[in-house]
Amino acid sequence: MLAQSAGKTSMTKIALNQNEIQQIIQNFSEAAKIPVISGLFKAAANNLLITAVTSDIAGSRFIITKITPEFIYQQLRELSG
Repeated sequence: MLAQSAGKTSMTKIALNQNEIQQIIQNFSEAAKIPVISGLFKAAANNLLITAVTSDIAGSRFIITKITPEFIYQQLRELSG
């Protein structure tokens, strides 16, 4: 698993099986009141944003991003060009 801090990405020793991944995605789904469908899933809960790709065939993957003022500023910069 990769972790990013201060703009740098590094490898972590966390390994999740598909059931654990599905449970994390389901927890975000319930907290955000957004149903999970196969394909792209994006939801925010508290100060965390999950971006996931769900697939019964290929398995699911996700990225969790902490929403900080810097993250919001970066997103606005990307939107404005």
